[in-house]
Amino acid sequence: DQGHLADIDCRQVTVDYDARKIKTSRNSTTGQQDFRLRDLDAALNTPETNDQIAAAYRRYAQGQTLVFAASVAHAYELARLIDGARVVEANTGPEERERLIAGFGRGEFPCLIDNLVLTEGTDIPGIETVLVARPTKNSTLYTQMVGRGLRRGPGKTSVRLVDCVGVTYDNSLCARPRSSASIRRRCS
Repeated sequence: DQGHLADIDCRQVTVDYDARKIKTSRNSTTGQQDFRLRDLDAALNTPETNDQIAAAYRRYAQGQTLVFAASVAHAYELARLIDGARVVEANTGPEERERLIAGFGRGEFPCLIDNLVLTEGTDIPGIETVLVARPTKNSTLYTQMVGRGLRRGPGKTSVRLVDCVGVTYDNSLCARPRSSASIRRRCS
């Protein structure tokens, strides 16, 4: 309502994966339940699903795109399929991580693929698209992922959210509230 956050322009894309095979576990630190990472990788990091996610990127991504992958292996596989993409993950050293984030922020390459590194405390106002390629049951994690693109920048009034895994349905978020009484959904 105060104009600090960008509107969300959501695109929901169906990719083929079987969520029934993904077991959940409780995080010992937060107490929240979420999908087990190895099960996420097994379900999502397949040639067919990766091709579908890359096709969704090519069709719907606009400008600087941040992709959230299911695992480190998944991130690298998606980067192989998306021209110009780079990966940041837990084993990316601090100097390289800073170089990648700064280069992405300056528009030196179009796509940065993340695995559990940039979900919190990262400020890159130039993100124009957030592509979610990993489901989560953790509403805080989901909010953090979407939030990476919500910062307004010069001339930026909206962010494109591309949901490849149905997480916007699970978290009832397609667009930011227009008022406290209603939420307009702009999903297709």
